[in-house]
Amino acid sequence: MPIPSTLIPPARFGPFEVDFRAGELLKNGRRIRLQDQPLQVLAMLLEHPGDVVTRDEFRQKLWPNDTFVDFDHGLNNAINRLRETLCDSAENPRYIGTLPRRGYRFVASVEPIPPVATIERAGVLSEIAASVAPSDGAPQQASNERAWPWRLRMFPFFSALAAVLITVLLVFTFGKLRTRVFSAERMPRIQSIAVLPFENLTGDTGQEYFVDGMTDALITDLAQIRSLRVISRTSVAQYKGAKKRLPEIARELNVDVILEGSVVRSNDQVRINAQLILAANDQHLWAKSYQSHLRDIVNVQSDIARAVAEEVQLRISPEEKARLTASRPANPDAYEAYLKGIYFQNRQTADDTRTGIRFFQTAIEKDPGYAAAYARLADCFMFLGASGEMSSAEASLRAREAAQKALTMDEGLVDAHIDVANIAFFRDSDWGKADAEFRRAVELNPNSARVHQAYAPILQILGRPKESAVEVRAARALEPVSLPSLFVGVFVSYLARQYDEALTQTQTALEVYPDAPLLHVFLSNIYFQQGQSERAAEESLRAEELWHSPPERIAALSSAVKAAGLKGFLRKRIELDKKLLTPEFQQAYEIAIDCAALGDRDQAIDWLESAYRVRDPKLPLIGVEPMFDSVRSDPRFDYLMRRVGLPVPK
Repeated sequence: MPIPSTLIPPARFGPFEVDFRAGELLKNGRRIRLQDQPLQVLAMLLEHPGDVVTRDEFRQKLWPNDTFVDFDHGLNNAINRLRETLCDSAENPRYIGTLPRRGYRFVASVEPIPPVATIERAGVLSEIAASVAPSDGAPQQASNERAWPWRLRMFPFFSALAAVLITVLLVFTFGKLRTRVFSAERMPRIQSIAVLPFENLTGDTGQEYFVDGMTDALITDLAQIRSLRVISRTSVAQYKGAKKRLPEIARELNVDVILEGSVVRSNDQVRINAQLILAANDQHLWAKSYQSHLRDIVNVQSDIARAVAEEVQLRISPEEKARLTASRPANPDAYEAYLKGIYFQNRQTADDTRTGIRFFQTAIEKDPGYAAAYARLADCFMFLGASGEMSSAEASLRAREAAQKALTMDEGLVDAHIDVANIAFFRDSDWGKADAEFRRAVELNPNSARVHQAYAPILQILGRPKESAVEVRAARALEPVSLPSLFVGVFVSYLARQYDEALTQTQTALEVYPDAPLLHVFLSNIYFQQGQSERAAEESLRAEELWHSPPERIAALSSAVKAAGLKGFLRKRIELDKKLLTPEFQQAYEIAIDCAALGDRDQAIDWLESAYRVRDPKLPLIGVEPMFDSVRSDPRFDYLMRRVGLPVPK
């Protein structure tokens, strides 16, 4: 049986030094932190360098029978992380050799490091001994005879002082004091973090929803810390399973540190392994393993967020600390349903969103006080309304009910404030309430990309372009490559009549998302404003294809383009959209835009009146939509603006 790792003496190999008592690995004098299991694996390998440590020995020592961790996944992961830290490889091992199906051995030469305590204590005592040693010279002898009684009396004092100094030296050299002092000097200012998708070590792909939900929850908790810029889930999701090096990912996301980890689950027991890495030099700053029952997992997530904040020396306000430390036991069945709901909601399709709704409703049935589930439910209804999968009236009504219930239970839920703000603006024309709700959402969580994405166009509509530009930049900083952040920049530039800038942004976004229909819609509108009617028709037709419009509709529109260009396309689309009108689903606003593009002022205003009668949520856009510039001089348009509640330019 291997001896405890804390009893293995410090050792040196290559540029590395390791002290198992302090749990510390150094490379060229710079500290690198390992997770506990890779460090224990290293200890077993260094106990007898060159000897084989079998897989069974690893299992008995580190994965005993009474734990639920999957041994094969756990050992392979620990070896891989250890090799990554040591810059080693299985193909050309410098430190860790593999014996297939048997085990591993440490193949490099290892040099023991003499204990610092012995060296330092010997040095201090030798100096004391030298100071009291007799000399052959008579004058010195006389001097010593006079001094000896005083030194004899002070000897216990010097011995005690030496012991204290040695103890301090040991703590300073090996303990957290040294780490804190020197890391504080070297640690750059940490202002941003990305939480990469956690790895599923359960061995069951059916648990992906659980692991993804844990990642999402950690991002949400960290995002509550105002002094830390937290990259949102949308931007980090693309790195799931990616083989990119962490410094490369950090450069792409423009962050200082990265939090990565793994999740292992067995029934209601969960273990989370997390590690924090300084992106610039791939230096491990902190690592810890958490084991918990499912009902306490919400508290574990908060513990990880607080630990990260402490490690990077962030100041947390009392309000932030209260939210991070606030604990409520989670009903395991409710939490399970909630994570499944998040998984399906994040897939951003109508069918998946409906599935998400069912899981959130199940979570609420299991736990009627589950405020976060109500907030997610509101998000789903808003999505279905915006995508035309549910009438805007019904979607707004159900979203309003869910969001208000969420805020009654927990006023600090940012997403619920966003939903209330959007409903107030687009459904109720209550600009003041909408603005107040958005401000509260930003105050609660400036790291929410969704807040800035939603607030930016609202500010543009309200005639506050400078503030709108600030929100666009904030959204881009939090989600550098997400479609919503790229799109909101296009949208705001288009509304501001900055067509060249909007064109550049759209083309850049299309390089990342070539099949995003909305980008092609706005590219068509930009080309129209620039007088490029042929390109505008091509992009409108492409958008219809990407929306998966019926083949007969696409064929009719394509024929119209060939026959009469953009005008033919617009006339045919108006004709086809009129056939889609129902009491629940109105296309009046879209028809009005096409009429305005054709220069048919009367028809454009008539269709806008129809949109007003059904309270189309897009109606507040008429104040800034460039397509309506051709009808703004009509008194009827001014009258409509006043009824909507928008300011009329003088």
